[in-house]
Amino acid sequence: MPVSTDRPVICLGCGCACDDLSVSVAAGRITGIENACPLGLKWFRDGNFPAAIQCDGVDVSFDRAITTAAEILFANPRRTLIYVSDDVSCAAHGEATALADRIGATIDGPTSDTVADGLLAAQRRGRASATLGELRHRADVVIFWGVDPSARYPRFMERFVTPQPVFATARTLIAVDVDAAHGPRVCGERITLSSRHEVDALSVLRAGLRERGTAPTEGVLAAFVELARRLRSDAKYVAIIFDAEPDDGRRDPDLPEALIAFTQALNASTRAALFALRAGGNRNGFESLLTWQTGFPFAADFAGGHPRYVTDESVAERLSRGRYDAVLVVGSTVNVAVNIAAELKRVPTVIVGPGASEATLAPGVVIDTGAVGIHEGGMVLRMDDVPFEAVPLLSHPTTAADVLRSLSERCAARGSLRS
Repeated sequence: MPVSTDRPVICLGCGCACDDLSVSVAAGRITGIENACPLGLKWFRDGNFPAAIQCDGVDVSFDRAITTAAEILFANPRRTLIYVSDDVSCAAHGEATALADRIGATIDGPTSDTVADGLLAAQRRGRASATLGELRHRADVVIFWGVDPSARYPRFMERFVTPQPVFATARTLIAVDVDAAHGPRVCGERITLSSRHEVDALSVLRAGLRERGTAPTEGVLAAFVELARRLRSDAKYVAIIFDAEPDDGRRDPDLPEALIAFTQALNASTRAALFALRAGGNRNGFESLLTWQTGFPFAADFAGGHPRYVTDESVAERLSRGRYDAVLVVGSTVNVAVNIAAELKRVPTVIVGPGASEATLAPGVVIDTGAVGIHEGGMVLRMDDVPFEAVPLLSHPTTAADVLRSLSERCAARGSLRS
């Protein structure tokens, strides 16, 4: 007989981290999920994850796998990379960071190849942000900048945008359609723009808010002059939403900083916040944990005995240049970028995480673990950095944090990789 959980379950299928799901479990499997979107159903599956421990495709004992993993990390060392992927808890992130410190490795993750430009821009000039709860309850104007959340964040609109705001009488939805990246259909207003003019349009908006410069009177940018005037005079709380990790390759490195500057300019005459849509899997949790431990949200290099920020190249670029002799992947490999996966096949690799034995990276050692929110409890963060405590639904023989702790102890017995 199926048994339903007695408290809401958190889904990490995308960055929304929906926490209003009800899950039924029977015979060690998930048999039903209420309120889940297609991404959530795909993420949970039936909860049945592999529990293999292998070296070169052969089943071995846990102790043998840990010993072999330590040998790989220490064999002919020049540089080691710890690549933190998705679906592990902040506790596992902490153990991965401690291991990087212990062996003098570089610790990084998808952030380096996806949202680094935005994080670096925020570090340079600050950022006006807010929680998604503020968006839901206070925003009277919502601008979708080249994104329709329904495709990659299916429940974003119903949870944070379409409900009637508590502290606003009405809500105006404005779509800025950039090339083929259109805003939601429900938007009452729409401006069409070429990606070549995105930063220019944001500059016009910023100048219009400050009533500086000569405003364009014709062409596509003229519409942004009128928009700036309305925002300055009528808006009480403006929310700007953009996709920080688009999957269509449309990544202008100057766009995040231009959006940040526009949001800051808006705060001179009204309240405004910038919301970056992010992927799931607790990626924000890794960035927050690493910032707390090292001061850096990604690309922390411990080779010198202390964390150093190495933002000149992404993970993919460093791998393609042969910068690493060994790689430890922590987390699921399902969403590892194709170019990074191709490079990992050329380097001795250890994988510790959910579904490790299902990876196609030809690793030397794989240790399957449970997934946070399905088999493990622990802290996870939503895309707006709000923390939630995940609840385990099923059991799994190993956790990522425990495996990494054992690996760290084994490496400590061997010494350090630092030169």
